[in-house]
Formats: sequence, structure tokens, C-alpha cells
Amino acid sequence: SFHMKTLTIVRHAKAEQPEPPQSDLDRKLTPRGKRNAAEMASYLHTRGFKPGLIISSPAKRALQTASIFSDEFSFDKQKIVKENFLYSRYDVPEIREMLNLDAKSTDSVFLFGHNPALSWLAATLAPGFGQGLPTAGVVIIEFNTNDWNEIDATNGKVVLYKYPADLI
Repeated sequence: SFHMKTLTIVRHAKAEQPEPPQSDLDRKLTPRGKRNAAEMASYLHTRGFKPGLIISSPAKRALQTASIFSDEFSFDKQKIVKENFLYSRYDVPEIREMLNLDAKSTDSVFLFGHNPALSWLAATLAPGFGQGLPTAGVVIIEFNTNDWNEIDATNGKVVLYKYPADLI
């Protein structure tokens, strides 16, 4: 049977500035960042969006954001997949390959990472999406295909774009 694929792209929430000698990977969310992440997760939950799988960059601020979403959706944190390449630059074939490997059995993936890569990914997969992605910003793209290998701009459309300052 045919199932659409849904990719929910989430930029990590607001993080503290690095304090030397702390590395960029270890930057933590600010209290506002934690609150924003919880608000965004709740907003998605009440609208019926739900992760079959959560995949995150290994950076602390991304994992903390993913963890807050996990709490909202009662998703087992042990099952969060960490993908190192999400911390750096990547291309669409790498994303497809990752989804095909990690998310074979699910139609809904929540992906947590960083700008500018995430804004670029959203714009590449969803025609007409030219916006940036603020911290804790979310863009949900629905693909008219049942194969993660086939997701691209020809079958992707944005079904939701929200960020903390935009919540009423």
C-alpha cells in the first residue's frame, strides 16, 4: 500500500555562546531554548504530527532539542539515532541514503540539526521554500512517494512552517 513520507526538519533551539575552552559540540540550550523547544513540540503534537523515528546531529544542543521533543511524544530516547554527518555539510543523496538505512520501516522522521544546512535542505526538497529557519524553527515536508530514496523537489511540499516567535 502507498504511504506518503513526511520529513520534519527541526533546527536546534537557542544555545548558549561557547565559553572557551568549551567546544562548539558541547554548547547547551539556554532556558529560553528549552522552553521554545517544548512549545514547538507541543504545537506539532496537538496538530497530529508524530515521529516514527528521531534522527539528530551529535551536537549537545541538537540532542537536547531532540530529547525535549522525545518527552512530548513519549519517544524512547535510547532510540534516537545520532548521525555525525548532520553536524557538518551534506548533500541530498546522503540524506536519502541515511533515511533509507535508518528509517526504512517508518513514514515519519523528525530530523534535528543546524543551519545553514537545514535551511538549504528544506529549500532543496521543497520548491518555493525560501525562508530561513530560526532556532527551534520547524518545517514539515510531505513527499508524494513511499520510498525515502525518491524524495526530492518534484514530490515534496511544505505542509507546515513554524518557529517560536510565530506561535500565537
